[in-house]
Amino acid sequence: MSATWVVTTWNLLGSEQPDIAAVAAHLRSFDADVVGLQEVRRAQARRLGRLLGWRVAWRRKHYPYSPAMWWRAEGLAMLTPHSLDRVERHTLSVGHPVWRWRHRIMVSGVITRPGGDELAVHDVHLSSDSIDERIDQARRAVSFAQYGPSSGVTSRVLVGDLNAAEEPEVIDTMAGLGVRDPGGPMTVKADRPIKRVDYVLVPVAANGVEVHTPEGGADWRALSDHLPVTTRFTI
Repeated sequence: MSATWVVTTWNLLGSEQPDIAAVAAHLRSFDADVVGLQEVRRAQARRLGRLLGWRVAWRRKHYPYSPAMWWRAEGLAMLTPHSLDRVERHTLSVGHPVWRWRHRIMVSGVITRPGGDELAVHDVHLSSDSIDERIDQARRAVSFAQYGPSSGVTSRVLVGDLNAAEEPEVIDTMAGLGVRDPGGPMTVKADRPIKRVDYVLVPVAANGVEVHTPEGGADWRALSDHLPVTTRFTI
């Protein structure tokens, strides 16, 4: 039996205080089964969940200032109109404390639709420093995903800001998770996109894959410097 899924990823750049109501309106229009967000604050993720009526899982990536200013912590979030469980957080970076922006994580969870279809989703934000760090963090992500609570789910996707513009070595490292890159347009900067760093990696066996990214412009840049990526596929 086949199942069609719609998955969205978006680096929201929450520190610039985007219009959350406008973000929610866009997310609703994408009609996604699950959304993976990066650089989003907990209050922003929770408000999106309330506006959409969706379930939300948020996990801290780092404190931009200090733990005393906990409300400014940035993290990754997963939102879905379906059931969300087996949520886990893993640190991908080495030697970077949680109060540094170089600290990197992965958030994983299992989406279950009313009919029982399951999809394991891994939301990541890889290093912006060097390709060697990105490859190392990608290897860690695959290892955690292979042995974590979601490892028993056959269908998996990996989404996020991989900071991997024209770096097939980083994407190929993710193949150990049973996912592939279906391709897609540029995502940064949102007003005039010139490079692709945001990905939805789909199951190897996925077919009928469609990737949609807005053309960009001033209205999108007002929300984030990244464009969202929405991918539809059947497995």
